[in-house]
Amino acid sequence: MAVADYVPLWSIPTTADGAAASDPGVAAGQTPMAARVYLAGRDPVGLAAYAKAVSAPGNPLYQRYLTPSQEEQRFGPAADQTAAVRSWLTSAGLRVTAATAHYVEVTGTVAQATHAFGVSWHSYRVGKNPVTQYGEPVASVPQQAPIPGASVTVPTALAAAVTTVVPIETGIPGYLDSGETTSTGGVRVGSVPPAAS
Repeated sequence: MAVADYVPLWSIPTTADGAAASDPGVAAGQTPMAARVYLAGRDPVGLAAYAKAVSAPGNPLYQRYLTPSQEEQRFGPAADQTAAVRSWLTSAGLRVTAATAHYVEVTGTVAQATHAFGVSWHSYRVGKNPVTQYGEPVASVPQQAPIPGASVTVPTALAAAVTTVVPIETGIPGYLDSGETTSTGGVRVGSVPPAAS
């Protein structure tokens, strides 16, 4: 079943700030990839309603915020949801590298990602001039993602547990050694944004 699309800005041919990405085509099967599978939680509709209520003057819940642990206990994913998502991802050959109350992060190959998410992944090069991060050029490091507009799918049994799949950068200085990811910019198509990490 298709989940809400997420399109990294680095996969769009020309962005509002003039950055240009090129799509050389479908990535080779053994090309490394990484992604975060965002979890919907046990009551995403209830969470959205609560967020609206605490923000509305006159509502009895106005400014009655939940602590992170209260939010996780009330709305976060159930242990069996997270376990089922992890099981599906590892059965596709992907390696779980991190899991939080908001997402399960995986690495693997493009072939494994294509199998798991039901859509081909392309390689992208960003900009003509080197883009830098942590003082290092990164434009020469191609990044992998489904093409904009492609519908990433998850097993029907997990559709209620998964909000979206967000490709994240690989091979960028500081990524592997710090556990940090840099997928902060993207265009989200759908009605439920991924939870903050």
